[in-house]
Amino acid sequence: MSAEENLPPIERLKHFKQKAEECYAKMYDCEPHNLKDWRDDACLYYAQAIRAAEELGLDSEKRAMEQRVEHLRGVFNQLRTDGGHVPTESKNKKRDYGPIWMWLLTWGYPIVLIVAVAAAFAYRFIHK
Repeated sequence: MSAEENLPPIERLKHFKQKAEECYAKMYDCEPHNLKDWRDDACLYYAQAIRAAEELGLDSEKRAMEQRVEHLRGVFNQLRTDGGHVPTESKNKKRDYGPIWMWLLTWGYPIVLIVAVAAAFAYRFIHK
């Protein structure tokens, strides 16, 4: 039995709502790869708060929290699908591989030839 389960229902409601809001706030400040974890934690805390509100018979509070969860999911979807984390100019920018290919075409053959000759000499001296 956790410490939260020992609290009276009204205290549990307040505690879980506060924890859910803390997780919701951290969604805005976290790295994109942690976004889902904060969303899941917030939804879990809201579910526990909703159960506490049901125990108390607070239907309006329950509905308000359910709407808050839907809002939270919408914010998650917005942040997940671009939400300002990745600048669009760097996202749409194509890399120019021309200089790399020109270097390989110019110097690739002589380098392979030198490596092959060095390997042949090394093989000859090792197997004498």
